Amino acid sequence: NVRNSAGIIYPTEVWQSALENIDVKLVQCRMYGSSDHKTDANGKPRMPAPHELSHKFTELQMDGDLMKFTAETTSNSIGKDFAAILLDGSP
Repeated sequence: NVRNSAGIIYPTEVWQSALENIDVKLVQCRMYGSSDHKTDANGKPRMPAPHELSHKFTELQMDGDLMKFTAETTSNSIGKDFAAILLDGSP
């Protein structure tokens, strides 16, 4: 229910209903993300391509309407750039 930096709102109910599947992916180390949330031609969120992945989630938890997480950056160029931005404190 909170708008993210890309202007996309993921309803809390969607996250809560997906948590069981998300937990399985976390245990299997198969949950990745992109630092830049991509959209299709209609402005709808889309899955990132493998070369767009910047981090692997290691923990997720709901805190009210917020999804909090910890993650490791990937070793590809996007992950390295993302890590540098986080370390520099840049926007």
